[in-house]
Amino acid sequence: MDGDEAALRLIGRALDAGINFFDTADIYGQGKSETLLAQALKSHRDNVVVATKAGFCLSAMGGMAKRFKPLLRRLLRFKPGFAQAIQKVRAAQARQDFSPRYLAGQIEASLRRLRMDALDLFYLHDPPADVLQREEVFAHLESLQRQGKLRHYGVSCLAVEDAALCLKHPGVEVLQLEVNLLKPEAIWQALPATRVAEPGGCR
Repeated sequence: MDGDEAALRLIGRALDAGINFFDTADIYGQGKSETLLAQALKSHRDNVVVATKAGFCLSAMGGMAKRFKPLLRRLLRFKPGFAQAIQKVRAAQARQDFSPRYLAGQIEASLRRLRMDALDLFYLHDPPADVLQREEVFAHLESLQRQGKLRHYGVSCLAVEDAALCLKHPGVEVLQLEVNLLKPEAIWQALPATRVAEPGGCR
C-alpha cells in the first residue's frame, strides 16, 4: 500500500468514526494533502467542514525536493539521522507571504485542489504580529468573503499574544492555537478573551 492509499484509507476510517472536520494547508505535501482530501470527501461534502491555510511558501529548491521524495524516503530507512538534516533544509527554505496578490492566488489554487466553489474555513497560516497589526490583510479577506471565495476566515496563531490582536477584527471567526501540557497558556489567556456578549457564546 502506497502513501496515497494509506492516507485515503485513514480519512475513510475517520469518516466512519464520525469525524466531520478536516484541517489542512496548501503547504502540506505542497498541495497534495488538499488533493487527497478532495478525493476522499467527494461523496461527503454536505456532511463535512474542511479548513485550509495559506501564508507559507517554499522556494524553488523546496519544490524540487518534492520530486525526490521517494528517494528521500529510502534514504531515511537506512540513515535515520538524515531526517533531521532534511527538516533543517526545509525550514531554511520556508518563507511567508501575506500580500493580497499571493493570498488570492493560493486561495484559487486551494479551491481547485479541494474541488470547491468556496472554502468552508480559511486561516492565515501563522502570520507574524506585524501582519496582524495591519488592516490590509483582513480587508482583503473580507473582500474575498464578499466575492464568495470564503465562507468563514480565521487565523492560525503562532502565539497567544497574537490571538489578542486578531480579536480586534470582527471578521475573524475562528482562532487556532497550540494547547498542550507544555503550552497551556491559551486556556487561561486566550479563551476568556473570546467570550462574546451572548450568553454562553464564544468564538
